[in-house]
Amino acid sequence: MDPVIDLSPGAEHDPLARSFAEIVRANVARDWQKSEFSRLRGAAAIVADDAGTALTLRFDFGRLTIHEGLVGTPDVTKGVDGADNQRFHRMLETHKNSITIPSVAVQSGPEGSYVFTVKPDKTVAVNPVTVSFTQNNVASIASGVAEGDVVVVDGQDKLQAGSKVDPHSGGGGQNRNAESPASQAQPEASSTRGAP
Repeated sequence: MDPVIDLSPGAEHDPLARSFAEIVRANVARDWQKSEFSRLRGAAAIVADDAGTALTLRFDFGRLTIHEGLVGTPDVTKGVDGADNQRFHRMLETHKNSITIPSVAVQSGPEGSYVFTVKPDKTVAVNPVTVSFTQNNVASIASGVAEGDVVVVDGQDKLQAGSKVDPHSGGGGQNRNAESPASQAQPEASSTRGAP
């Protein structure tokens, strides 16, 4: 069973919640990771008091729901110190309105970095990209990908421009053409489409 990662109402506008969702998606791609994830049950809170922000992560046997703020009584609480939080917010402010994709989508070639994007006819195009930074399995893209573009995150070694693909949401193992939509990172509330 593929993991389900949801953002609760309100959390879809929180850049920290969206980033956590992308990080978790990137780390439950392989079969053994999915198996471990499917056994998790409980709640964890991540609190940054100095920034006045918190998230609650509720795990329920293969489903993760990320809530903005503290919800219920978590089993575990992790504080984020001021330095970590300041670095995170500076990074978001510096790259406000940038597009984010899973870093595994970014490939390197003789002409620089690129990604495979899936066109409506289910063929792929090679898009040169400029990567601003990569952190926690998420790449911030300065140019080359638009919000909502679908990028290939698995099996790129078997692709070339024009290759036909059978895209599936998620990634890993046997899923040759896993894909993920690009999303926009913003430090404040927005109406952008978050990750699936």
